Amino acid sequence: MEFDYTELIEEYLEVLIYIIPFFTQLGIPLGLTFFGMWKGSLIISIQELIISTILLSITLTTANLIAYFIGKKHSKKINSKLNKNKNIIKIIPIISKKPFLSLILTRTILLGLAPITNYLFGIKNIQLKKFIIQVFIAELIYSSIVLSLGYIFSNTWELIVTLIEDFTLIIILILILIYISKKLNNLIFNKK
Repeated sequence: MEFDYTELIEEYLEVLIYIIPFFTQLGIPLGLTFFGMWKGSLIISIQELIISTILLSITLTTANLIAYFIGKKHSKKINSKLNKNKNIIKIIPIISKKPFLSLILTRTILLGLAPITNYLFGIKNIQLKKFIIQVFIAELIYSSIVLSLGYIFSNTWELIVTLIEDFTLIIILILILIYISKKLNNLIFNKK
């Protein structure tokens, strides 16, 4: 009998979807977009979609605030290191001049930069009230997009999950084969 971990994840998805954002907004990639779409695929009604969107937005905003306060608290230490990194120095004026645009872009197109933006907002001491309002709007946009996509494509979601499971298994097998071939290669060439 094969263990189906997707049922276990679906059972705890309600909890996961509100824990993962904390780690994601602190810079630990855990696939929030994937879990958000999965959550969206399990939604039954428009009312549930609206409630889930608001709850996810509040959760993400709270996680963003944590990153903001971490950046603010350690701003002196981080600033000295940032001044050495020319790429981040180029980003800071954009954040200062167009903070709302940078929040929208890092929540919709440049997802990987969202945690960095949160830290930079704290480091540059952007007004907290303004940050909360703008980040909530940006996260509301992100949450509505992700959950709605899952809701709209819920009929094909089982196929997508199966495809991802199969793809993951193939990648694991490829990695094992690469590891074995390297070990064999080292064994063969070390004997000569």
